[in-house]
Amino acid sequence: MGYTHFPLGDFDLVYPFFKRPYTWPSTHHVHLCVSGSEQEQDHIAFRDYLRCNPAAAAAYVELKRGLAAVHHGLTMQSQEQYSLAKTAFIRSALSESLVQAMRTR
Repeated sequence: MGYTHFPLGDFDLVYPFFKRPYTWPSTHHVHLCVSGSEQEQDHIAFRDYLRCNPAAAAAYVELKRGLAAVHHGLTMQSQEQYSLAKTAFIRSALSESLVQAMRTR
């Protein structure tokens, strides 16, 4: 499919990164994680949280649009800054998804 592994040091041991094209700027990227791992569980919980919470999904869209306007994505550093800037939102959503899961039990 045209994806090439892009080595990220120790990060590769947990969450390998592939992109296309290999040169910057890339237009697509994929992270792999082990089925059943904590990373996969977090991805699924975040996805499900956004699906069940339209206001949170809309807020995430706005956050991503704002960050895309600030971080051009033409370099690895810019892409990393964009990703890191989403961290607080994602952690908050994951915490809220746990609270919601506890309420439904």
